Amino acid sequence: MGGSFFRQANERGGRTLTISMIAAAVVMLAGLIGTLALSGRGDEQYTSATKGNLTRLALIYAGLAIVLAAGIGVYLAL
Repeated sequence: MGGSFFRQANERGGRTLTISMIAAAVVMLAGLIGTLALSGRGDEQYTSATKGNLTRLALIYAGLAIVLAAGIGVYLAL
């Protein structure tokens, strides 16, 4: 499946689409890593208070990944 996905991407949008998808994934991953790295610092009360925020951020990232994957799928299907 992975090979056909990139083959279709190259047929429709050339290397620009593939590079854009990789760049978007790298930016999302960097944001997630940065968020997780910063959330581990602080005092005990701050850490316990931000646990809910971290959970919500993780859910936002997961939802965003699903929406982006669906959008790319729709683009390739059209």
